[in-house]
Amino acid sequence: MIVRIVQLPITPGSEDGEKFEALFEDYKAAILGSAGCQRVQLLAAQEHYFTYSWWGSESDLNAYRKSLTPLSPACRACRRTAACGRPVCGRRC
Repeated sequence: MIVRIVQLPITPGSEDGEKFEALFEDYKAAILGSAGCQRVQLLAAQEHYFTYSWWGSESDLNAYRKSLTPLSPACRACRRTAACGRPVCGRRC
């Protein structure tokens, strides 16, 4: 089993935080529907969010990561909502 942890520099409770939480809820089912994904969780700290996802194997996680292209709807949507101009999803797209 592989656990993926992503830290996102978004302040919970802020306008961007609320937008990110809505975006996460929109994509949570799709992430869970990816082959090998067993669980997805969003946690909030004082100034960051963390996403945790549990995968059956490294190849499952890599297949999921490759499926997120820089032009994916998730990246386009979060780029518009990030006040700092960085993608809310944390990807370097």
